[in-house]
Amino acid sequence: MENKKTYLANLKSFGNFGSIKGRIYADKTTEHWQTDEKGRKYLPVIINPNKEPDQYGNTHSVVLDTWKPDATKTPVQKNDLPF
Repeated sequence: MENKKTYLANLKSFGNFGSIKGRIYADKTTEHWQTDEKGRKYLPVIINPNKEPDQYGNTHSVVLDTWKPDATKTPVQKNDLPF
């Protein structure tokens, strides 16, 4: 199974408090929106720090989180402990 990353944005850190800023363009994300148990829409992302800033000063990258739980495995029940 191929694990191709979908890069959504590059971000820059700024200020003295470790803040980061950037843009995520919606045209890359339209088919990836998910809905939580309360009906709210969200986009699962992973923000990774770069080893060093790129030529534009970007210090972080945003990647679409494509991980999905394995449907063949059953979830562990709360009272299903071995002790």
